[in-house]
Amino acid sequence: MRIIFLRNGFLKLLLGGVMVLGLITGILAITDFWQSAPEQHDFVGDAEIVHYPGLHFHTLQSHQFQNYVETLVAKKLRLRHYFIRIHNQLYFSLFKKSFAEQGGVIVGKNGELFQKQYIQAYCHPAPLSPTALTDWANRLQQMQAFFQKRGITFIYLITPSKAEYKPQAVPERFHCTARGLNPQLRLLEQALRARHLAYVNGPALMKKADQQWGISLFPRGGTHWNWLGAAVAAQDLFQRIDRERQGHWRPLQLAVSLGTIQPFDSDADLLHLMNLLWPEVHEQTPQVHGLNMTSAQLPLTVTFIGGSFNDNLVKLMTQEHVFSKVHYYFYLKSERTFKTNEKDPIDRRLDQAFSGVLKTLEASQVVILEENSSLLAQSEQGKKLFQLIQQATPTAAPSLRAKRGNP
Repeated sequence: MRIIFLRNGFLKLLLGGVMVLGLITGILAITDFWQSAPEQHDFVGDAEIVHYPGLHFHTLQSHQFQNYVETLVAKKLRLRHYFIRIHNQLYFSLFKKSFAEQGGVIVGKNGELFQKQYIQAYCHPAPLSPTALTDWANRLQQMQAFFQKRGITFIYLITPSKAEYKPQAVPERFHCTARGLNPQLRLLEQALRARHLAYVNGPALMKKADQQWGISLFPRGGTHWNWLGAAVAAQDLFQRIDRERQGHWRPLQLAVSLGTIQPFDSDADLLHLMNLLWPEVHEQTPQVHGLNMTSAQLPLTVTFIGGSFNDNLVKLMTQEHVFSKVHYYFYLKSERTFKTNEKDPIDRRLDQAFSGVLKTLEASQVVILEENSSLLAQSEQGKKLFQLIQQATPTAAPSLRAKRGNP
């Protein structure tokens, strides 16, 4: 308790110093403004030139002048980035709150960080009827049929949500009564099995791996699975590809160590967004040293379509040279291509017509569509892929009997 009191006392002293220095900075900024010529009142902001609107009744009424002054003071603020970090640290230390991502970063129990959207999707999901889940399973079946006709393996990958994995750490104010896997996921899984669709249940996989490894598969300071979680998913995904293509490949063998180190990359993505003065970053962090791939560089071109949960998956696959070529479509907005013999990936933005995407898909041996459990049957990439396949599928011509109007 004494340590907390001393820290909070120091924070209050620091806050007072910030207020004094901010006042001095504001006075200096306004003084410089009045002493400069009118043509020098424009200045370069964070992303664009900020023009002086003039001091008139209509600029005051429209708040243009007030916004200009606010931006000017913020721009002239000495040690601005440090003040921002001090401000963020004060709210985090005193109130366990963060303004990162417009309040979208939530500080949970035991310092677990969440994204608000995942908490709401798990604790208070939007109504999704069994009919909607069945319709989505039918669409997945159509996608699989499209690729099967071309000799392509199609796999539906469901990635987990941190709120679903750690519901006990969700703050009490969200009144979260949900526990265990998303019930909608169970209904969807039944529909997938009934249609003999190839899929990977990431949330169930994480629960099983949690018991096997005894290590959290989600980092305290991140929103995505850690490297061990991604590696476990990569292992299961690889086995699914092997089963579908009857390759009889040796399974990926994980080499993992656990150490108290500073998290990096996705292990601390939310922590970095909080931009704190002294972030508490040290924790037990699993590191995957390799997949011990004995049959690396399989002559397969694999295409991932999905969101940010694919980042670590793709990195592991490409670092270990599991496949000869990997395409990664991020929400079908951009494409990143990795080749075994090339050091740097190739990046490009996609246009609204998805130019070249269908050609890439048809040149692949495996296509993986990823959806997070918080967006089942509702993901942007799923809707876009189905639309693309519909456009590429010729509509069957009506029969002669139908044309004549016969029953």
